[in-house]
Amino acid sequence: VCLYGEYYPFNKARGIGISAGFTYSFLLLSANASSTEGFTSDLVNFTVEQIGKIDVKLTTNTIMPYLGLCFGRSVPTRRINMRLDLGSYYMGSPKADVKATGLIRQTEGEKSQLEENLKGYVWYPYIALNINVKITK
Repeated sequence: VCLYGEYYPFNKARGIGISAGFTYSFLLLSANASSTEGFTSDLVNFTVEQIGKIDVKLTTNTIMPYLGLCFGRSVPTRRINMRLDLGSYYMGSPKADVKATGLIRQTEGEKSQLEENLKGYVWYPYIALNINVKITK
């Protein structure tokens, strides 16, 4: 769900403008890992259940502001036009949720380290190429 606006401040460079807005984000990144077979180390056998599994979920801000440059207009002055939008969403530092079982359960304690490593990833780049068609004459 998005709300955008455009502003074209450059009279001599028609079609070059600034786009800005907000989006309600459903962004959720998740990953999980588990062993498909046991493991033997120094004559000690570990079963799949003993090894365990891990689930990691990353979430960002629900409301993400957007700022970008647009080339071309959303509403065509002719019958058909193209528009390029280059910008970025500010999504904030991702928050991690880590759940693990078995021997790898101790990795749950690395949640703060994971968030620390990801704190620099606050911008989500966006590129869009639109083809717009004017329906009325």
